[in-house]
Amino acid sequence: AWAKAGELARAERWLERMPTLGIEWDAMSFNAVIDACARTGDVPRAEQWLERMRREGVPPNIVSYSSVLNACAKACELLRAERWLGVMYELGVMPNAICYNAVIHACAGAGDPERAADWLDHMVQRGVKPTVNSFSAVMDVVAKNGDVAAAERWLQRMEREGLEPDVVVFNVLLGACSRSGDVTRALAWFQRMRGFGIEPTSVCYNAMLNIYARTGDTEAVVYWWHEMLRAGIPADRVSYNTLLKAFARSGDIVGAERWLQEMVDQGIDADMVTYNALIAASARVGDIRRAERWFAELESVGGLEADALSFSHVIEACVRAGDVMRAEMWLARMETVGLCPSQACCGALMHVWAKRGDAPMMERTISRMRRANLEVSVTLYNALISACAKRGDLQRAEFWLNRMVTHSLGADVVSYSTVINACAKCNDLRGAEAWFKKMGQEGVQANIVTFNSMINACARTGDAERAEQWLESMQTAGLSPGLLSFNSVINACAKAGDARRAQRWLNAMAEADIAPDVVSFSTAIHACVRARDARRAVEVLEAMEASHLSPSSFCYSSVAKALARCGD
Repeated sequence: AWAKAGELARAERWLERMPTLGIEWDAMSFNAVIDACARTGDVPRAEQWLERMRREGVPPNIVSYSSVLNACAKACELLRAERWLGVMYELGVMPNAICYNAVIHACAGAGDPERAADWLDHMVQRGVKPTVNSFSAVMDVVAKNGDVAAAERWLQRMEREGLEPDVVVFNVLLGACSRSGDVTRALAWFQRMRGFGIEPTSVCYNAMLNIYARTGDTEAVVYWWHEMLRAGIPADRVSYNTLLKAFARSGDIVGAERWLQEMVDQGIDADMVTYNALIAASARVGDIRRAERWFAELESVGGLEADALSFSHVIEACVRAGDVMRAEMWLARMETVGLCPSQACCGALMHVWAKRGDAPMMERTISRMRRANLEVSVTLYNALISACAKRGDLQRAEFWLNRMVTHSLGADVVSYSTVINACAKCNDLRGAEAWFKKMGQEGVQANIVTFNSMINACARTGDAERAEQWLESMQTAGLSPGLLSFNSVINACAKAGDARRAQRWLNAMAEADIAPDVVSFSTAIHACVRARDARRAVEVLEAMEASHLSPSSFCYSSVAKALARCGD
């Protein structure tokens, strides 16, 4: 009785007292205690009692071993379960369907669909007929791995074996559809379940509610809610929380609060999931005041304590409302109580700081993520490097790229191109070329942005020859120079005061089937002015007008300046 009530310690004490009361131990006594261990998933204790059973001269039977196996399944101890099945083979105790089902459930708990399928096949080979439980366990593990089609194939095999699915099987299938968001399949299975004459349970209806809640489809969720009530199935806490999740996803905080009131009216207490849904609904619309109010109410409920998700939703509300400093305050408070921020939470903050170009705060956020052992994506590192570059802080941009390379953090073409572009803006051609070389050594393929940044670095230092070489290197790499590429080369020629070269590259654009724009012509005119080549400046201006482009006042004044310098 104590064993079935889950009172393991009391069951053990009564087993120990049996000899003092003149009652001999038997297999049933030991099995009751082992079963109690199995119910709590206490494998070591179950094994100890099985060994004790042997020492006391009571031969373990099939029930003894199946109970130990069930303990292994409960604790998801797959290797242990397989070892005990091997022990049974060695001792000549033939496992029954309950034993094999326990091992299959252990596979499911360990998330190993292949082994679960292998054990079901092995069971058949040993002449043991699988039960509905055998198939539902395999279906459960493949479904949890997101393979709904495989779960359906196992159902078909089960039916070929002459077994009819029960409500547990349909719960598994509907749960799989719920996790994958497959509405069409879920509806089909729900109808098929009814076709088998199986009445859907609250678990089935909650799965249907969750499918629509995932996308915030409140209309569909409310429809299924009423379907559940019409079927005579009362809503439970899971039903209400799923409903609240739908309203949270849609950002309908008023609707969420209305359903909370109905939940309370039905005598169902709100739990952590309930409050987090309300905070999330507030966050979705950037309502900081509401989010903080529900957070405070959560903390006022005895037995409940705000978790990382609660804090993250409040931080999200602050970010959406644009109050980043308040978000930082909540993040600091979160860390004070020993909770780690989530990846999404830090990512949202990084996005805001990146938009503001606040590199120091981005660095602080990345340091916080690393302290919390959160993975910092390449995208976030690139955003930080870009922020440093935009501030003109080449040293910090290079520091972070060096860190990515040194620690194998996946520096990609964006990482390198951003730093190369920063070097270009600082007129650091040597630095740009060094990073381009490093990029090749690390096996990162340069793209057109990288080459354009290299050409721009040459242009800013007036090295027309190097600019031409980089454009040729771009073509050798199989990339086609674009408008920006040619404009940068022309700019290099202008900085060098080489009007002839600038005009040649202007003409080369037409040959490459790239139409020069106002910048192309303006830069070429500027090159002529610097070279005091008035005739060529007039030619470029006339070519610009012939291209149906409107010269700016800068173009006309530049040509006039060139003519004036020549005394014309």
